[in-house]
Amino acid sequence: MSLSSAKIPGVNADGRIYGATYDVLDPDKIQARLAKFGSHSSSTGLEASSPATIPVKLYGSTHMVLHLQHLGFRLVRRAGGPTGANSVTYPSKHPSWGWQIARALGTGSVDVEPGDVDAVIARE
Repeated sequence: MSLSSAKIPGVNADGRIYGATYDVLDPDKIQARLAKFGSHSSSTGLEASSPATIPVKLYGSTHMVLHLQHLGFRLVRRAGGPTGANSVTYPSKHPSWGWQIARALGTGSVDVEPGDVDAVIARE
């Protein structure tokens, strides 16, 4: 996942990321591995939202709609077909929404950036 520069209170002392590339791991699997060392969380400090509450505007296949719904995303609206972009634009006040959708797409490299939007816009 490639994150664009964004203001994200609580992510670090500056409350800002300046662009980064991450390997996205499953937080539940990480927690299970860290538990033996006494860890109680794999959180980055940002609270994850329930997938059922995240509005998604998808430019992708009907199969991807079903995939997201299977993962618990209930507010998915298909706005068009696949674009080949592998990108996610999230409402700037909800960075975790963007990261959750990027992880759920499961398409490999995804560019994730904040925008002036009301719903997550995902392009596969």
